[in-house]
Amino acid sequence: RLSRLQCTRSLVGLHNETGNVWSHLVIAVLMTYIAVRELHSGTAPGLTMAVSCLCMGFSMWLSVAYHLYMPSCRSRCTYCSLLNTDVIGVLISLAGSHLVPLVYGYRCLGQGPQWGLMALLYSTGLVACAVCHFQTSIKGRAAMMGIVIAVRFLCTALVEGLKWGHSGDYAAAALHAGAYVATVVGGSINALRVPERHAPGTFDFWLNSHQIMHLFSALALLLDLQANYQDIAEWHATVC
Repeated sequence: RLSRLQCTRSLVGLHNETGNVWSHLVIAVLMTYIAVRELHSGTAPGLTMAVSCLCMGFSMWLSVAYHLYMPSCRSRCTYCSLLNTDVIGVLISLAGSHLVPLVYGYRCLGQGPQWGLMALLYSTGLVACAVCHFQTSIKGRAAMMGIVIAVRFLCTALVEGLKWGHSGDYAAAALHAGAYVATVVGGSINALRVPERHAPGTFDFWLNSHQIMHLFSALALLLDLQANYQDIAEWHATVC
């Protein structure tokens, strides 16, 4: 077991969690920087983007904390609490990062449906966070994430589909779709434990399934970020 100070110092060392820590640390810093920049813009779209980026960055910071301080856990209970915190961060990112598409995804949607979709997504996210706080099984955590992803996808498909049918704009929809593909591919690789299941010991430090999932999740956030900016651009260009 390592102390928390030793875990902190390991940030600049080389070990089997180095790839996991740094792949999300870079994204965490980037999202935090963009959030601060957008907050200083003082515009409504900028503030909405800042909230989305803060949610994405927050999940990355929690992921860094989990992978960095995991060796300091003294009991299974402590480890489960740290892991659940990481999972809750993912749920916050899934729901919070989707604020921009719900607000600026389709200008002609109307406030009623808009608030309805927001209530659906965020109530689902809150329930999933509450359940995961006490969850101890992998299947239970995966089920909560799957439910939030499914609700999020339905919201995306509805908003982007209506906009596509009205104005023909599909650039944001394509970027959102790319983010979903990256999420599913990364999660599937992690679940299948590829490639380390075929060569035990070879990928302990680099390019194991969890690291690959981290890279795909980072890609998904970057695609979502670009999709959010595209949603705002298409919102300004849409005439109802």
